[in-house]
Amino acid sequence: MITNEILTLLVCPESRQPLRRADAETVARFKGMAEDGLLYTITGKGSPPEFDDILVREDGSVGYLVRGGIPMLLADHGISMAQSLQEG
Repeated sequence: MITNEILTLLVCPESRQPLRRADAETVARFKGMAEDGLLYTITGKGSPPEFDDILVREDGSVGYLVRGGIPMLLADHGISMAQSLQEG
């Protein structure tokens, strides 16, 4: 689990903006998309269906999945947060 103390140290690997946790509703929506095979990284690759949380960069446009308590903080693993608006 990512503590609040650790979260204050994490930044987007691309923009260096601070990250925050996505709200529970957003996480649930993206989990549903992932289970249906509809969640993609910003590079167009399918995202894994299993994750615990999403860390969203400050501008709200990109998120990073957290799997097993480990954030996937690689630029090509980011997901567009607008996907949920397009799908849902």
